[in-house]
Amino acid sequence: MPLDSFPPEIISIVGNHIASINDLFNFLRSNRCLYNVLINSLYRRNAKADGGSALVWYASQGSEAGIRSMLVAGGNINIREPKQAQSTALMEAVRHNHTAIVKVLLENGALPDAADLHSRRPLTLSTSARSEVAITKLLLDHGANINLVAFDKRAPLVEAIRSNQDAKVKLLLDRGADIHITHSRDAMSPLHVAAARNAKPAIIKVLMAVEGPPFK
Repeated sequence: MPLDSFPPEIISIVGNHIASINDLFNFLRSNRCLYNVLINSLYRRNAKADGGSALVWYASQGSEAGIRSMLVAGGNINIREPKQAQSTALMEAVRHNHTAIVKVLLENGALPDAADLHSRRPLTLSTSARSEVAITKLLLDHGANINLVAFDKRAPLVEAIRSNQDAKVKLLLDRGADIHITHSRDAMSPLHVAAARNAKPAIIKVLMAVEGPPFK
């Protein structure tokens, strides 16, 4: 008799006797019926085993349903992936440009300034990459430190200038980004960076309106 013909209660008992989470995952993937019966058990076991590392994977894939299921199962929204970079779910959502996922994570308590092992933060990542402006706005709306610079990393404003994103430059300035902040390596101000990198005229214009000419 095929296992999926058994009552859900029996299937659940069988699933509970599978010791390895990976084995349980492979088991429930073999059949839609098994998946439907056992998936919530897998979520709970992952949350209990390491705090819910599956959250990071679901964030990278843009799966809102997976994230919400992991949270219901008790997953830690600020869990770090068990890899060398130790990225968070929020970092992965920003990295892969999943605006809706960023919103869900922040609304459920994700720390906007939590950095990975390389001192990269969500706001720095969002301003250095071609992600949606809405992601940068969401991070700021939820308290991301607009001028925080860790170790030798660049400020979000400088990252937005270097990546030539005028909308993000304007947003950061409107939200209080420090126009005089400098990078530890070269001591260049945001306006000097813009001039040196031949930034868009719109970026030069908005920076000059705040700071004045770059060379006097």
